[in-house]
Amino acid sequence: MTIRQPAIYVICLFAAAGLFGMGSGPGAPGDPAPAVAAAPADLPPLTGTWAGSWSDTVYNVSGALQILIWAEGNAYAATGTIDVSQISAPLGVLAGGATGTDNGSTLEVAFGCTNLGNGTVTLTPTGQPGEATASGAGTVTAPLWFGAFTLTGTASGNELTGSFDFTSPGGGKGIASLTKASVGVESASWGSVKAAYSGR
Repeated sequence: MTIRQPAIYVICLFAAAGLFGMGSGPGAPGDPAPAVAAAPADLPPLTGTWAGSWSDTVYNVSGALQILIWAEGNAYAATGTIDVSQISAPLGVLAGGATGTDNGSTLEVAFGCTNLGNGTVTLTPTGQPGEATASGAGTVTAPLWFGAFTLTGTASGNELTGSFDFTSPGGGKGIASLTKASVGVESASWGSVKAAYSGR
C-alpha cells in the first residue's frame, strides 16, 4: 500500500460533494429538466459556489475542494475541482462533475472524476427545515485502482460535511467539509456558469 491510497478520498470528496448537491439533471443550465410528478423534496438550498478541503486521517494528506452547483426545476448539475497533489503530484488538481434529480423524496446523484473514479449518492431530507443526510458508495479506478469506498454526510444551506471509508484492507478514511461562498445560479447560460466557475 502506498501513500496514494488516499486518492480514494478524493473520489469520496466528489461523492460527498455530489451527495451535498453536486447535482442532478441537465448537462447545462437551459436544458429541459426531466418531468417528475412528485413535489420537490425539502432539500437545503444547494445552488452556488462551495469551497473547502478534504483530509485523509489515516495517511495524513489533504487538499482543497471547490464545487459549483446549479439547478433548473428538479434537476441539478455540478462541476468541481479537487487538489490531490499530496497523493500524486502528477495528478495535481483534477476536475469532476455530477448530475442528479430531485424525485420528490430524495436527490439521487451520480458523480465522477477523470483519473479517479465514480459513484452514486442519495441526499435525504431529515424533516428539519434545510437539513439533509447523505449516503453513497463509489470506486476509485485507473490509474490508482484503490477500489471501493462508502460515504456518509450532512448538508445544510451553508455547510456540507462528510466522511469516507475505503473498504479494502489498509484503505484510507477521512473527512471533507465545504462552506457556501456565494449564492446559486438558478437560471443562466452555460457560458455564464463557466465564467463564474473559472473566475474562482
